[in-house]
Amino acid sequence: MMAVFETIQQDNKRIYRRGKKEGIKQGIMDNSIAIAKKLLSRNNSKEEIAEITGLKIEEIEKIK
Repeated sequence: MMAVFETIQQDNKRIYRRGKKEGIKQGIMDNSIAIAKKLLSRNNSKEEIAEITGLKIEEIEKIK
């Protein structure tokens, strides 16, 4: 019974860590998109925005 509990506990920790990493990645992406929107509104080139934000040009084109 204890082994089952420990296995479930380890699985929960692993799921939590994975979720946390994915959340951080999504937050970084959301921030990059927000910055790209501001730069687009200021007529910066797609190339400049890609360099500043790390987004791909294809991703920037989808923002418009």
